[in-house]
Amino acid sequence: MYLEQRYTMFNPPAFNLPTNTILGTTQRWSIDRLWPIEEIVIWVNFDVTTGFTTTSPTTPDMFDNILSLVQHINLSVNDGRQPRSVIDCTGVAMLEYCSQVGMNLDQATLTALAISGNVTGALAVPVGKYQMCYRIPMVNPLIGEPMRTRMFLPVHTYPQDPVLTLQFNTLAGMSATATGAIGTIRVDVQLIRRTPTPGSEAFLRKTGTSPTGYIDWDLIETPFALPLGVATEQRLAIPVPGNYLNLLFRQYKGGAAVSRAVPVDVDVGDSIANNLGLETRWRLDSGGVTIRDWRWKHLRTINDWTRPAMVLAPLSAVIATTPTPENQGFVGVASAGAVTSQLSNQPANFPIAPQAATTNYRAGTSCMIDFLGDGVTGDGGNELGSLLDCNTPANTGLKMELIGTPASVATNPSFIFVMGQRLFGDISPWQKF
Repeated sequence: MYLEQRYTMFNPPAFNLPTNTILGTTQRWSIDRLWPIEEIVIWVNFDVTTGFTTTSPTTPDMFDNILSLVQHINLSVNDGRQPRSVIDCTGVAMLEYCSQVGMNLDQATLTALAISGNVTGALAVPVGKYQMCYRIPMVNPLIGEPMRTRMFLPVHTYPQDPVLTLQFNTLAGMSATATGAIGTIRVDVQLIRRTPTPGSEAFLRKTGTSPTGYIDWDLIETPFALPLGVATEQRLAIPVPGNYLNLLFRQYKGGAAVSRAVPVDVDVGDSIANNLGLETRWRLDSGGVTIRDWRWKHLRTINDWTRPAMVLAPLSAVIATTPTPENQGFVGVASAGAVTSQLSNQPANFPIAPQAATTNYRAGTSCMIDFLGDGVTGDGGNELGSLLDCNTPANTGLKMELIGTPASVATNPSFIFVMGQRLFGDISPWQKF
C-alpha cells in the first residue's frame, strides 16, 4: 500500500445509550475529517437474556432476527458539490456484501449467522452473549494499488463532517412471535484511515478526472417488493447512472411465512417436481439487449469459487458427542437440557441451510455478480473496463433492468434487494486495454 494506515477507536455516546434503550431508535455520529477513510468497522456487543423464537417470520427482519439488530446503515457526506449518501443499506445487506466481496466474515459474526439461520427448534436464538462486526468498506477489498488510494473516501477534502447514521431494530421487529429480550447493547467503532502526503495529493489531482483526483462512488441498496398473487415476468429497474463494480441480489420468498430456503422463482429446483435443472431464467437487460442471463444456482456456484464454503448438514440434526467428519467444527447449543441446534465455527454462507431436508445444496438466494473480476480470474482489480455501464442507458433514456418471473405468493410478499457499488464521473483512463 502506498500510504501509512491508521486505526482509530471510538465509543460514540450516541450509539451507547443505557442498557437496551437504543432499540427502536435512529442515532447519528459525526466523523472527523482528519484523513481519508478506507473502512469503517462497527462492533455490536449484546446479550440475549430471554431466547428468541423464529417460527413463521412474516418480514425479512424477522427471518434474519439478531442479524438485523442494526436495521439500517447510512453514511452521508457533503463534498462541496452536493450532499449525498455514499452508503445506504440494511445491516444484513452489509454482512452479505462483505461475505461475498471481502473474502470472509469474522468468527463471532459467523457464529451469530449460524444461530440466526437456525429455523428449527423452539428456541432458535438461545440466551447468551454475542458480538457482530459490520464491516463497511469504502474501497472494494479486491482493488489494490495503484488504484486503491484513488478510491478512499476523501473526507479530508470536504467542507463538512460526514455523518454515520445507524437505525436499530425493535425486539418485535426481530422476533416472529414477539418473544425474546436483549439486556444491554454496546457499540464501538473503528475508523481505518490512510495518511496522505503532499506528494500523493498532488499526484492524484494531476492524474485524476475529478477536482480532488479521487473517484466518486456510492454503495446503495434498492428493495423491490414483488406483487402478491402475480406469477408473470417482472422488470426491476437498477439505479442509473454509474459504472457498477458488482451487484448483490438478496431474496426472501413470501407466502404464509418468509423464507430464504428457496429462490423467489416459480421453478425452485429442489426436486424433479419443482423442475430440478430447469429453473427460472433471470437476466440483466437494457433496451431489449440481454447483457447477462443466469439461473440463481449458477451465480451461487460461481460465488463459491472465490470464498470459503462449508459442508452442509441438516440444522435439525442432533450432534454426536464424538467428533466425526460430518460434524467437525460444530458445537451444540443446549435448550432445556438437550441439544437442539447445530452451529458452525467454520465459514458460513448466506443462507446457511440447504434448500430442503433431502437437498444437498443451498439456495441461490444470496448471489453476487462481480463485474470487476468476473468471479473467475482470482486476480485483484486494477482496471475498470469490465464494469457494468449504466451511463449509456441513462444518457439515452433507457433503463438497466433485472428481469425474471417470481412465484405467485399470498399473505406476505416476496422481496428482492439489489445492492451494488458504482463509480461516477470519467473513469476512461482506467478502462484502456
